Amino acid sequence: MKMASTFRIVRGFATSKEGVTKLPNGLSVLSVPECTGVGYLRMSVLGGSRYERYENLGSSHALRSGGGLSTHSHSYFGITRGIQQSGANFDISQGREIMSYSLTSSRKTIPSLSDMFIESVTNPAFKNWEVSDVCPGRIKNDLSNLSPAYMAQELLYKAAFRTGIGNSIYSPSFMVGSHNSAMLKGFFDKTFALDRATLIGCGISHESLLQIAECINLPSASTTKTTASTFYGGECRSELNGQHAHIAMGFPGSSYASSEKERISALLYLRILGVGSRVKRGVGLGRLNKVLEGNVATSTISFTHQDAALFGVYIACADHSLAGESLRKVIQVFKNPKITDAEVKAAKKNVIADLSEAYLNPSSLCNILEEQILLGGGKIQDNSKAVEDSINSVTIADVQTFAKKISGSPLSMGAIGNLEHLPYLDEL
Repeated sequence: MKMASTFRIVRGFATSKEGVTKLPNGLSVLSVPECTGVGYLRMSVLGGSRYERYENLGSSHALRSGGGLSTHSHSYFGITRGIQQSGANFDISQGREIMSYSLTSSRKTIPSLSDMFIESVTNPAFKNWEVSDVCPGRIKNDLSNLSPAYMAQELLYKAAFRTGIGNSIYSPSFMVGSHNSAMLKGFFDKTFALDRATLIGCGISHESLLQIAECINLPSASTTKTTASTFYGGECRSELNGQHAHIAMGFPGSSYASSEKERISALLYLRILGVGSRVKRGVGLGRLNKVLEGNVATSTISFTHQDAALFGVYIACADHSLAGESLRKVIQVFKNPKITDAEVKAAKKNVIADLSEAYLNPSSLCNILEEQILLGGGKIQDNSKAVEDSINSVTIADVQTFAKKISGSPLSMGAIGNLEHLPYLDEL
C-alpha cells in the first residue's frame, strides 16, 4: 500500500518514534507507543449531531446507542461475548462533530479483537428488530439521566446556533422510536467516510496499526456538505418547579479556524476567570467566584469546534432568587476585563500542568489528537516543548485583546429551573 509522508508526534513530555500517516484514501493513521500498560485503539469519524437534518434529528444518538449491534460478519451476541471474554472494553462517545469508537484491552488481545472492532464501526447491519428493540430504551435512559447543568448548556447551544452545531447530541423526545434502520443507514452512509476519519492507537506499533487500517472498508469521500456555523445570539429557557436555577451564558469564542495565539489566549482567560475548584470540596479562586455570594456555584465554560466556539460561564443557584443578581455580576466581570501579568503567569502554569496530565491518559490524549486531525486541519505539535513554547509566547496583550473581543460580542443564554428572578437578555 502506498503511503504518504510520516511525521513525529508527542506523548507527554517525551518525543515518540512513531507518527501519523495520511493514506492515499484520506484516512489518517496515528500511533502513540508506550502510552499505558494496555492497548488502546480508537477510530473517530466526523459523524456528530452537527450533520443531522430536521427529519433525522437524533440519528447520531441512535447510532451511538446501537453501538456493538450485529454487523454483516458478527452477531450482537458474538461481539458482546468476544469482548467480555477478552476482558476488553468497547466504548462509544459522541460530540457535535466527532463520534469516537474506542477499544481498551491488553496488548496481546488487541490484534485478535481489531477485526471485530473495525467491523462494528464500519459495517453495521442495522437489523430492524435489533434497532427497534435496543435503541429506544437506551435513548430514553440517556434522556432521563441528563443533569440540569448539561440541559442548560444544550439550551445555550440551541439559542446561539439554532441548527447545525446547535443540534443537541441527544435525541429530542419526539423522535424517540422513530430512528429505524433505514434512517440510521442513510445517516451512516452520508457521514462515515475515510476522508472524515482517523485511526489512533496507543501501545500499538505503527506497522500493526497500518495493517488494521487495511481492513477498513468505507468510501474514500463523503457526500455530506458542512453548513457554515452562524452565531445568532438570543436565549432559550425551560421553566421548572423547585428552588434551583441553572444558567449557561456564552459569547462567540475561539474556534479551530482562529489563530493558535487566540486559542491559547482563550485557554488562559478561562483559567483567569475560574474553572471551579481544583481541590475536592474546595472554593474556586477565579474572578467570577470572588464576585458571587450566597449558595451560588460558577465555572467558566469553553467549547471549540471547527468553525465556531462558545466561551462563557455556567451558574448554579441553590436559591433561585439569586439568579438575576448573580447573572448581572458575572456579565459585569466580562464587560470590564482588566488582566494582570500575575494572572497570566498563573494561568500559563495551570494550562501547561493540565495538558501534561491529559497527555498521560490515553483517552484524553486521543481526544486532543483526533480534534487536531479532524477539526484543526491535521496540524500536530512536533514535540511537547513546542506546546509549552506556544503557551509561553502568548503575552498579556494577547489575552487582553481576546478579553476585549469577548466583552464586545453578542450574548446567548440557556437556562432551566425556577427562572422567576432571572431577567431576559433585553432587560440586562
